[in-house]
Amino acid sequence: MNKRIRINVITNLLAMIISLSINFLVTPILTKNLGMGAYSYVGIITNFLSFFTVLTYTLNSMVGRFYTVSYNEDKNLANRYISSALGTCFIIAVALLPILIIISYNLENFINIDKDLVADVKFAFLLSSITFMLSIFASIFTTGAYSKNRLEISNTVNIIASISKAVLIVLLFKFFDAHIWYLGLSTIVQNIIIIFLGYITFRKLIPDVKFSIKLFDIKCVGILLSAGLFNSVILLGRNLMTQIDLLVGNRYIDSDLMGKYAVILLFVNTLRSLATALSSAFSPTTINHYARGDLRGVVKNSNSAVNFSGTILGWPISIISSIGIYFLSIWLNEDFSEFKYIIILMMIPLNINLSMSQLNVVNQATNNLKVPALFAIISGIINLVLAIILTIKLGLWGIVIASTLAFSLNNLILLPIYTAKITGQKLNTYYLGLVKPLISNVITCAIGLIIVNYYSINNIVSLLIQCVILTIIYFTIVFIFLNKEQKVVIRSKITLIREKLHI
Repeated sequence: MNKRIRINVITNLLAMIISLSINFLVTPILTKNLGMGAYSYVGIITNFLSFFTVLTYTLNSMVGRFYTVSYNEDKNLANRYISSALGTCFIIAVALLPILIIISYNLENFINIDKDLVADVKFAFLLSSITFMLSIFASIFTTGAYSKNRLEISNTVNIIASISKAVLIVLLFKFFDAHIWYLGLSTIVQNIIIIFLGYITFRKLIPDVKFSIKLFDIKCVGILLSAGLFNSVILLGRNLMTQIDLLVGNRYIDSDLMGKYAVILLFVNTLRSLATALSSAFSPTTINHYARGDLRGVVKNSNSAVNFSGTILGWPISIISSIGIYFLSIWLNEDFSEFKYIIILMMIPLNINLSMSQLNVVNQATNNLKVPALFAIISGIINLVLAIILTIKLGLWGIVIASTLAFSLNNLILLPIYTAKITGQKLNTYYLGLVKPLISNVITCAIGLIIVNYYSINNIVSLLIQCVILTIIYFTIVFIFLNKEQKVVIRSKITLIREKLHI
C-alpha cells in the first residue's frame, strides 16, 4: 500500500468515525424526543429520495473519471467537462424542484403517515428535497480533490460540515419543540458548507480550473450522460436491493417496530460507509493506473482493496453480530432482544458483499458498465418482489431474507466473475482474498455468542470489555491466517513502532 493510499485510508476512516460518532450522539436525541415510530420516517424519507439520485447520478458518477483522464491530456477539455457538468446540474435541479414540491404536498399518497405527524413529515420531506438538490452541486466540487488524489482535503471538509450539522441538531432540540424536519434543516446547512469549502479547495488545488457558462459543451454532457447511464442503472438496482426495506415495511409492518429496525440499519449503513471509505481510498489510484494504461496495476490495486476491505470489515461485523443487541439496549434503553438473529443474518453476508464494492470502480475505469447494470437491475427487481411477498408472510424476517439473497446474488456471484473476465483474470481471482477474513469473522462471532451466554452484558463497562476481547480474538485469528511473508512485515512494523516509542 503506497503512501497516498495510506493517507486516503486514514483520513477516510477518520471522517467516517467522526460521522459515525455524530450519528450515535444524535440518534438517542431523535428517538427520545420523537419516539421510535416517528424516527422511522427519517429513514423512509431518505430511502424515498434515494431513487431520485438515480437521475443525477447519470451525470455525476463519471465526472471524476473524465475530468481526471482529460486533465492529464487536455486541460481545456477538462474545464469543459466540469463546467458542462455544473450547468447540467443546475438544469436538473430546476426541473426536479417542482416535482418534489408536488410530492411533498401529497406525500400521504405515497407512504403511510401517522395522522398526528402528517404536516411534520411533509415539511421534513420538503427540506430533505432541498438537501438533495444541494448535494448534486456538492458532488461536483469534490472532483478537484479526487482528481489530485487528495482525499484528505475533501474528508476534512466533510468532517467540518458533519460537526456543524450535529451542533445545529443538538441546539434545535435543546431550545425548541421537537420536530422531524430539524434533521433536514441541519443537512441543508451541512451541504452549503461542503459546497462553499469544496469550491475553495478546488480552486486552490487546481488554480487553472474554470467554471464558466461559456465552456458549456453539449457534446461533453452527452459523453458524461452516456457513460454514466449504466452507472445510474447500477444505482437503481442497488437502491432496489438496499433502500426499499423501510418503504416496504412502511406498508406492512407496525411503525414502532420499523423504528427499531431503522435504528439497526445504522449498523448496516455504517458498514456501507466504512466499505465506501476503504474503497474510495483505493479508487483514485485505480483510475490513475487505468489513465496510464497500466491494467496490471488496476488488477493488483483492486485485489489489494478487496482483501484489505474484507479484513477490516470483518472486525466490526464480528462484534456487531455477537453483541449488537446489547449495545442497542444500553445505548437507547430499549429492548432489542427479538432482533438477535435478524442482526446476525444482516451482518455476516456483508463482509463479502461490501468488500466487492471496489470492483465497481474497475468497471467504471474500464467503462465496462452495461453488464453490471443489467446484473444490478435484475437483482434489485428480485429483491423488491421477494421483499413484498416474504414480508406479507414472514414480517420483518421477509425484508432481511430478501435483501440478503438479492445483494449476495449481485455482489457475491455476478460482479466478481464479470470483473475477473473483463480484466483477463481467473474467475476465482477476487474471491481468494476473502476466504480468510470470512472464516475469521464467523469464528469470532461464534465465540462471542458463546461468551455472552456465560457473562452478561448489562452496562457500558461490560460491553467495552467484551469488545476488547472480541477484537483480540479476531485479529489473533487474522494473524494466524497470514502467510510467512506477511507476518514478517507485521513484526517489523511492530518492532519499528516500539523503537520509536522506546518501549
